[in-house]
Amino acid sequence: MRNLAKCLIGAGVACLLTANAFAQNFTYKTTVIPSGPISVPNLGEVEFLPTPLATANGSGVGTDIVLANVRVNQDPNTLTAINVPYTVNLTIDGVNTRAINFVLGGNLAPGQANTTNTMISGLPWTFNSGGVDFVVSYISFTPPGSMTTTTNGALAAHVLCVPEPGSMALLGVGLLPMLGLIRRRK
Repeated sequence: MRNLAKCLIGAGVACLLTANAFAQNFTYKTTVIPSGPISVPNLGEVEFLPTPLATANGSGVGTDIVLANVRVNQDPNTLTAINVPYTVNLTIDGVNTRAINFVLGGNLAPGQANTTNTMISGLPWTFNSGGVDFVVSYISFTPPGSMTTTTNGALAAHVLCVPEPGSMALLGVGLLPMLGLIRRRK
């Protein structure tokens, strides 16, 4: 019984130590180029709204983050095809920055927005920061509504943080006493 208690304590300590390593909080923010409202033909106007500094947790299965919101400020006065290139600069933990290039396409018309978004380059993105591997991938575009609906669209990315191998080794070392206990019982 004493051996079981020792094993459980060792495993518990290992799990607590590695849980902290797996809880990968990170900060992120975006800027969008061009900034501010963008005129489209026939008196239309769209705008990309960057994400201010925010905190997220990318451990486990990862997390989804908003790269930018998209808003139609002014519907054009007639059905208008749009082709708006833009860049989202994503900064993670204040030092790792990546330019992601898109084209907003589709049609705008009075009272309606039928837009598409095409990523040209920049994702997926893999980098290491502080001993943690980050994997960033583009996941979705929610189109904006027309000016009359006042519904913003959004660009989203998925961020996954993979802990360093040392954390996994620490967990394994903490669980070794359990193996010895199981072997002794056989």
